[in-house]
Amino acid sequence: MNPFATLRARALLTGSLVITLLMAIPLAGRSNATVLLAFVAYPLLLAWAVFLARRHGVSLHRLAGGPPPPDQTIAILALVPALVALDVGSIWLVYTPVSWVSPDSVRGWLERMEKLTPSDLAGTRKLLFMAGAVLLAPVVEELIFRGLLLHRWALKWGRMRGLVATSVAFALLHPSPVNAFLLGFGFGLIYLSTGSLWLTIAAHSLNNFIALELLPRLGPDGQPGGDTLMAFREATGQAMVMFAGGATILWLGRRWYWPDLRKAMPYDRALPESLSSEFRVPGSETAEPQTQPSLPPMELGTRNSELEMKEKMATTQEVATLAGGCFWCLEAAFAQLRGVERVTSGYAGGQVASPSYEAVCTGTTGHAEVVQVTFDPAEVAFRELLEVFFTIHDPTTLNRQGGDVGTQYRSAIFYHSSEQRATAEQMIAEYNAEQLWGAPIVTEVVPLEKFYPAEAYHNDYFARNPYQPYCLGVVAPKVAKVRSKYAARLK
Repeated sequence: MNPFATLRARALLTGSLVITLLMAIPLAGRSNATVLLAFVAYPLLLAWAVFLARRHGVSLHRLAGGPPPPDQTIAILALVPALVALDVGSIWLVYTPVSWVSPDSVRGWLERMEKLTPSDLAGTRKLLFMAGAVLLAPVVEELIFRGLLLHRWALKWGRMRGLVATSVAFALLHPSPVNAFLLGFGFGLIYLSTGSLWLTIAAHSLNNFIALELLPRLGPDGQPGGDTLMAFREATGQAMVMFAGGATILWLGRRWYWPDLRKAMPYDRALPESLSSEFRVPGSETAEPQTQPSLPPMELGTRNSELEMKEKMATTQEVATLAGGCFWCLEAAFAQLRGVERVTSGYAGGQVASPSYEAVCTGTTGHAEVVQVTFDPAEVAFRELLEVFFTIHDPTTLNRQGGDVGTQYRSAIFYHSSEQRATAEQMIAEYNAEQLWGAPIVTEVVPLEKFYPAEAYHNDYFARNPYQPYCLGVVAPKVAKVRSKYAARLK
């Protein structure tokens, strides 16, 4: 079961808000209130987030994800100054018109922002302030809003709605909600496009450093706190140029900034792919039973030759259907074996017709994630496939493989013939007698009734997403194990 199915966003947000208020009220009015608040409240907020994560079985190591490719990392961090420009420009874009309608409200907001980000800090106070803003704040805020909250709401509502809702929550808990929403949305895009919380934290830290330290030296203050409302209005022209420039650069660099929003987050392996239409991969419609493709029109002689070749291939090929946890793992492992012609991810063993990935992930359809391996028995025997099968998963854990829990991850062999059944039962008996795992094998041996191919975006998943955190941590070791143990059988 995905731990984010039980983690409650309400508890996370309510607890964070209560901690912030309890710390802020006693410090109100002090000259160094911002520095004190950062070093008192942020550690408590971090402790609260870690407590909830561990209580619900969330691995912080897994949540952080792995590093994306170096070129993508450099490209995204290089675009952070453009995000800063967009962020700062949005403040003037919104508050300048408001200042002509309600000058007192904007003047009061400017004064509050000046107290939160005082410009006269120096020495140790300045160092502590920057440490809180550049080191503490990004870690805590990214863990809460992107690491935990975005995962939870993506599971509940889908990625796009989860991203928007997370950005709104991030904005409402900040004194400057206009630009905070844009920042939250930008950081969320980074996380969705890379699956790396570490890169998101780095981008957040770089953003804060530029906005609070570099930008005041180069142009309009990143946190508008001029001495008067007039000074704020006078900077409008520069801010609009920054806004337009930042938006243009981000648009031009979008292929690095958000290259693939379908990229799985660290806990997506057990998350239903509730993607909006904008984020869904073409061809990821509901799965249908596999059918043979119709032949295109051709001359009679050519058609007969094609049919004869097809019949000959069919007589020399066999099909094995196996379930042993995540089908991304099984597909990547079997695809590298000599004699394997094709590996297709899909679903089998359930009671619902034409299941979708989202439905199967709930564990209510009865299906298991499977791979259907088409192979040439002259090059690789069914028994040899089963040897690899038992090597790359634990056949003694019922309805579970590592962190993937549910009936959809059960161990099963769906046989296509009496010969396959006899081979499977014989191997299981041999392995049980040898007590290789120290526990009895629970692998089901059942006839295949129907096989439903999975959605198109599951095909060659490991080959297309080698840096995705789940692929790095789970799939890659299994692929390496096969390559090491069965080197003589590789293509």
